[in-house]
Formats: sequence, C-alpha cells, structure tokens
Amino acid sequence: MKTFLSFLFLPCLLFADIVLLFPLKPSRESSFKIPIPPTFQEIWKTPNGKMVEYIPQNETLEAWNEIITVEVIPHQTGMLDFYLRKHKIAIDMLFSASEIFRSEVAFTEEKGTKVGYAHYRNPHYLVETQAVDNNFTESMGMKVVQGKNDLFRVAYNIKYPEDASPLPFEEKIQSFLESCEVISP
Repeated sequence: MKTFLSFLFLPCLLFADIVLLFPLKPSRESSFKIPIPPTFQEIWKTPNGKMVEYIPQNETLEAWNEIITVEVIPHQTGMLDFYLRKHKIAIDMLFSASEIFRSEVAFTEEKGTKVGYAHYRNPHYLVETQAVDNNFTESMGMKVVQGKNDLFRVAYNIKYPEDASPLPFEEKIQSFLESCEVISP
C-alpha cells in the first residue's frame, strides 16, 4: 500500500494517510499529493511535524542511500523564487566550483499553482561531521510549491558511488518528483 502525504494550503500537520486542517472545514485551496514509496519508513521528524524524513526500510539515518524530505516552510507568501535561489546559493557555497556537477533551478506553473524545481549533483556531504565524502556522489531533486501563506517542499536525495553514472538515479528522482502532484480544488 502506498502512503500519500497531502499538503493542503492552509496551516496543517503532516501525518501519513491523514491531513489535519485548521480550521476543520473543507478547503478551496490547492493540495500537494506526495506518494511515499511503500518500501520507505518515517525515520525522523521535527517536534512540530513540519519536516519529516523517510528512508528505505533496510537503511538507517546514519547510513542511508536514499532519503525523502517533506517540509512545510511557514510564512513564505510569494517567496518561492527567493527560497529556491537562496537554496542554490547555499549549495554552491558548500562546494568548490569543480565539485558541483549540476546546479539548476527552474520555475513553472502546475494547475494554476506556482512550482519550482531544483536539481543538484555534487560529492556526498556528511552533515554530522561537516565534511565532504568524495567516494560518493549525491544527486538531489526538489519540488517546492507556493501555497497561499507557506511553501511546501519535497526533496529526494540519492547517494551512489562516485564512478557510477548519475542518469538512472536522476531519472528515478525526476520520476518521483513528477508523481508529486498539485491537485486543484
């Protein structure tokens, strides 16, 4: 059974298979449906539930090869362009120019809702030690949807050996991001 997370463009909490709205009444806003693969498990979330991370069931937070991050970024009315460009600058500053293999940001509209995409490929960054692991390459795709007051973000990162072709991994990421759909009211 697939798990779907739906973000309704109202203040909300994230739960697998559940959407809790405030106020508790039907919404006339768009929603964002994210199909979490059935082989993934929730591994971490912030205390307020605004960021949740999923990894394959046979992996750990310390040793993952794939990770999906879902996040509500509050109070970001009209900030989609700024958020994605700021994120790109942060990634670009983390690595030297020769280490950044791909760094792209693009904007579009889906079903009347503004959407941004970002794609990165660079050496795997070890968050815990603030170091670069040059034995692995990491590709990330991100889809960010502009809500009425908030931004809604899903990111899919895949880590693979540095000498492997990035194409199958980036195709998998792109396919997943395309399956995360904006649903009109």
